[in-house]
Amino acid sequence: MIFTTGTMIVTFKKQNGEVRTLVGTLFPPTYTGNYKMTLDEINSAEDCLITMWDYEKNDWRSFYKRNIVEMEDA
Repeated sequence: MIFTTGTMIVTFKKQNGEVRTLVGTLFPPTYTGNYKMTLDEINSAEDCLITMWDYEKNDWRSFYKRNIVEMEDA
């Protein structure tokens, strides 16, 4: 499971048990703030909280790496 800088499709289990699919990116081009983790840190972490920009919801979404069911490049 490798995260990239592009658009990704991630299916994950929410804390309430519901399964959700997100189409988004870790690094939206319009965001000018600071990121908490680098791409290398995210990919090497055994588990961490992932925050992605959801293109369909037009908002940030977070989930734990351990809850990922499936992930692919869009």
